[in-house]
Amino acid sequence: MLHRRPLACLFQLAVGIVLLAFSSPLRAQEASDIYTVKDVEIDVTADNAAAARDRAITEAQRKAFGTLYGRLSPDQAGRPPELSDIEVARLVQDFEVQRERSSAVRYLATLTVRFRPANVRTLLQNKGASYVEVRSKPVLVLPVYQPTGGGPILWEDRTAWRAAWENFPPPQGMVPIVVPYGELSDIADVSAANAIDGSASGFTSIAERYQAGDVLVAVLGVRGAEPDPSQPNTVKLTRYGAEGGRRTDSVTIPAAPGQSVDAYLAGGVAAVIRNLEDKWRQANTVAAGPEQVMQVAVPIARLEDWVQTKRRLAQVPTVSRTDLLSLTRGAARVELAYRGSPDVLRNALAQQDLELTEAAPLDQGAIQAGLPATPGTVAAPVAVMGPAGQQLGVYQPGPIWQLRWNGSRATGSAGRSTP
Repeated sequence: MLHRRPLACLFQLAVGIVLLAFSSPLRAQEASDIYTVKDVEIDVTADNAAAARDRAITEAQRKAFGTLYGRLSPDQAGRPPELSDIEVARLVQDFEVQRERSSAVRYLATLTVRFRPANVRTLLQNKGASYVEVRSKPVLVLPVYQPTGGGPILWEDRTAWRAAWENFPPPQGMVPIVVPYGELSDIADVSAANAIDGSASGFTSIAERYQAGDVLVAVLGVRGAEPDPSQPNTVKLTRYGAEGGRRTDSVTIPAAPGQSVDAYLAGGVAAVIRNLEDKWRQANTVAAGPEQVMQVAVPIARLEDWVQTKRRLAQVPTVSRTDLLSLTRGAARVELAYRGSPDVLRNALAQQDLELTEAAPLDQGAIQAGLPATPGTVAAPVAVMGPAGQQLGVYQPGPIWQLRWNGSRATGSAGRSTP
C-alpha cells in the first residue's frame, strides 16, 4: 500500500533540508572570469633558461595585476598600488602557460593568470581604493547605418558599420557585448525602422534569444554613402532596458585624416564601448568602507522560488555573506552582508534576475518573515557583532527590503492587511 505524507509534513521536511543546506554562512561564488587575466605576454632574458622563466613568471603576475586593477578601478587609467613581488604573488591563485618558447638564456610566453578575489578585495579595502567587480549582463548592439538621403540599414546590407562591430575583439571589461548574426529570426524581430522607433516586443525577443539584458541601438549617421575619416561623425545611442526603461546618449568619433574607413569605424566602436564602460563603472563603484548588513523578506509561492533565490544570491560578488534567519510557507527572512551602497547592491542583484525593492507597509510577506510591518523601523546605525566580539558590519537606518527572483510566482503583497 502506498502511504502519502500529509502536505504539512512534506513542507516541514523540505524546510529542514533547506535549513540544513543553509546552516553555515554562504560565501558568494567568485566571479572568476573577472579575476582572470588572459594573454599576458612576456619576453625575458637572463643568465640561463631557468632564471629567465622564474623572472618571466614574476613579471607576468605583476603585469596581469596591472591589467586587473585597470579592469576593477572606477578610473581605468588609474595607477595600481605599489606592491612587492611577494605581495603580488599572494594575490595569485594560479597561472597557466598558453604558449611558450625558450633558448639557453631567453624565455618568451603568453600566460593566463588567475587571482584570488577575496585577497584582491581585502587589498583594495586596506588601501582605501574603490573598485567595480559586478559585470553587466551582455548588451545586445544593433548597429544601424544612416546615410544622408537614404533609409536606415540594419540587416539589408553588411555595412562597414556593422562589420566594424562584428570584427571588434570581445571587450574584456565589465560590459560584455553581443552582436546578432542577422538570421531570419533576427530580421523578423527587429527591422531598421523598428530599431530607430523602438519596438519593445521585438527587443525582448531578440535579447532573450541571445541571452542579453539591455538592447543598444547605435545609429551612425554619415554624409554621403560612406563615412569620411577626415570629418568627425556622431553615433546616436538609445539603450532599452529589460525592465522597459529608455536612455539616450551620443558619442562623437573624432576626425582621423589618413585612416582607412575600417580603422576609423573600429575606433568608433571602441569609443561606444568606453562610453558604456564608464557609465557602468560610475553606477557600480564599491567605495572602501565597512561591510553593510540588510535584512530582506523573500516572498515564496513554491520551494523553487527559494532555491532559485539562494542559487542566484551565491553569484553576486558584492554579497559576502547570506544568512537564512527563518523560512515559512509564504516567505523567507534573510540577512545579507554586502559592500557598497544599496543602489550598487540592487544593480548587482539585477544581473542575476533578482529584484530588490522597498517592502510596502503592512506587507504580509514581510510580516510572515518576522520583519517589522512598516519600513524605516531601524532608526539609527546598529553595530553587528560576531561571536568573538568583533564587529562584522553595521545595520543602516532605512526601509525594510523585499527580494524577489524574477521567475517567482509569489506576489509579495498578496493578503495585504489594512489598518
